Amino acid sequence: LYPIGVTGELLTLFGSLPEVAEKKYFTLEMPNPLNIGISFYWILIGSALFYIPGFPQLYLYMFAQRKKVLSTDAAKKRQ
Repeated sequence: LYPIGVTGELLTLFGSLPEVAEKKYFTLEMPNPLNIGISFYWILIGSALFYIPGFPQLYLYMFAQRKKVLSTDAAKKRQ
């Protein structure tokens, strides 16, 4: 189910991009007292790009943890 969850998250993220761009949610524009501009739109795109290297690593880690917990050695240790 892990790939379905990631797909759902990304579809939701990309579905929200037009509204975030239009209404500028959580966006700090220049000029301001901090003298810094932050665009939540680009933060969302950047977080989606982190799925490319991060997803395989997390997915393989999940399989390693399942193997460790469900192996016969773990069952013997519990007894």
